[in-house]
Amino acid sequence: RVMADDAAAVAAQHFARATVLFCDIRGFTRLAEAMDSATVLDVLNEHFSALVAVVEAHGGIVVSFSGDSLLAAFGVPYANEDGAV
Repeated sequence: RVMADDAAAVAAQHFARATVLFCDIRGFTRLAEAMDSATVLDVLNEHFSALVAVVEAHGGIVVSFSGDSLLAAFGVPYANEDGAV
């Protein structure tokens, strides 16, 4: 979700219960070294597409991508009583 009109309301919340997810592919550097760059991109695109779909289905937001890793948060900037459940 994109914060727009309610940015001030969200900023006014000092504390929030949040769940943070960090995910990366074990051994990806070694795996990627054996692939051509187009294949690496295909693998990462498929991997991230699946992860983003799951994160969003559970009310989370993707904070960042870095290499083969993803950082996601649940419960911020919008409260989520169930966290990542």
